[in-house]
Amino acid sequence: MDDDLQLGKLLGAREAFGIVAGRCTAADATILRDIRDGKKYLNHAPTWEEFCDKQLHLSKSHANRLIRYLNDLGPNYFTLAQLTAITPDEFRKIRAHVTDNGLEFGGEAIALIEQNTERLTEVVSTLRQGEPSGVGQSKLEAIEARVFKALRQLEQMQSDEQAANLLYRIHNRVEKIIEFATRN
Repeated sequence: MDDDLQLGKLLGAREAFGIVAGRCTAADATILRDIRDGKKYLNHAPTWEEFCDKQLHLSKSHANRLIRYLNDLGPNYFTLAQLTAITPDEFRKIRAHVTDNGLEFGGEAIALIEQNTERLTEVVSTLRQGEPSGVGQSKLEAIEARVFKALRQLEQMQSDEQAANLLYRIHNRVEKIIEFATRN
């Protein structure tokens, strides 16, 4: 039983580290960018390359690559890459589906957390195979996904009077569409 308990603790620790690893890499890249772009290394080394080698213990090209990924892809790339092993090129193809809420697909937002790794990997695989706008989705499914995304945004603003008025107009429009569809 002690072995099982120890294994459970180790797996729990691994999961906890996995959750923050991508965010830590993004934070690391942000710090590297601040040091490099602000030339804060100059009191410790005459060049960025020497500073990387002696102080950071990594190559200049690796540090620059992390900074480039942060600048080009944003911090969510690092989190999703930690969870799914997605490459930068693959991320570029699906980036329209990645928001601060998670990976959006089929009308749902899948949070970028360890517990969702299997689902995230599945969706990333699906998105890799097709076009970024709605891989494997019919035109109707793509419309549904966009509508549900908009509704989630409106739900977050529900106390806003403008959002309430917009919801009322949407409700009326949907009723007309239903009436038309059931007549034909």
